[in-house]
Amino acid sequence: MTKLLTIVIPVYKVEEYINKCLDSLILTPELMDKMDVLIINDGTPDNSAELSREYVKKYPTVFRQIDKENGGHGSVWNMGVKEAYGKYTRFLDSDDLWIESKVETQIKMMIENGWQISHTSYMTKDIDTGEVNERLVGKANYDLAKVIQCCQIATPTVRIKKSVLQSSNLFRSDFRAGEDCCAWIDLAERFVIYGIEKPMTIVRVTTTTTARNPKALTVGIGNIIQHALQKKYSGFYIKEITPLLNAYVHGAHSLNVRLDEPVRAEVASEMVQESVQKPRGIRAWLKRKVK
Repeated sequence: MTKLLTIVIPVYKVEEYINKCLDSLILTPELMDKMDVLIINDGTPDNSAELSREYVKKYPTVFRQIDKENGGHGSVWNMGVKEAYGKYTRFLDSDDLWIESKVETQIKMMIENGWQISHTSYMTKDIDTGEVNERLVGKANYDLAKVIQCCQIATPTVRIKKSVLQSSNLFRSDFRAGEDCCAWIDLAERFVIYGIEKPMTIVRVTTTTTARNPKALTVGIGNIIQHALQKKYSGFYIKEITPLLNAYVHGAHSLNVRLDEPVRAEVASEMVQESVQKPRGIRAWLKRKVK
């Protein structure tokens, strides 16, 4: 079965939000015929998977569901890439909402411009306060240097042409934070990730969202650093990696995050302690590291 677009949705402890997410994908029959909505139950212990299964029963040609043991977001995204029917793949968290009026809007721009990967701006909605904000990050195109230095790509806004996905292990399943940015680094080695200014997704945020959770954010930054430093070309991107390492060191120091946990051998504890007082020590250490 071939569809235009596969939308991969992870399900884990989201029974409060899953219906709204899936309802946002109920469009006209013509549009839904182009969609392959792949729900992946990541071993959720609540009733989320049963709620989502009702959509499979009601729309069997559009929605399907795969059940697996819990493995985190990375493992879900990888399974979605492997099992996708669509010519293009998109990732949508189960507490986020689709706000596009047409399935092919983003894809049409990709085809017209010869893009293999794209991302868009998006709206954020605070679950606790109801506050809505516009994030116009789609103004930016990302090459490898920009992705490493300051990646503001929101995973639910990304669309990837299936033919460019060389591996079904695009996302690191050993990371529980920052695994999406690591995937964008890998893809940016071969392609520019082009931006579209128009918001096409509502991303729900809470205090547990990685970007708002200082400890999770610090761990995620550490994972991205570790991933980048494992690349043979890392020595060419000292300027871009240095701010990340600086943020990680100071975040970990203030939050008492175990420095040998996310970055492990990549960041020596003595270097960390020295660089808290002497930030320039980070750049010097990094230069030695990537020689």
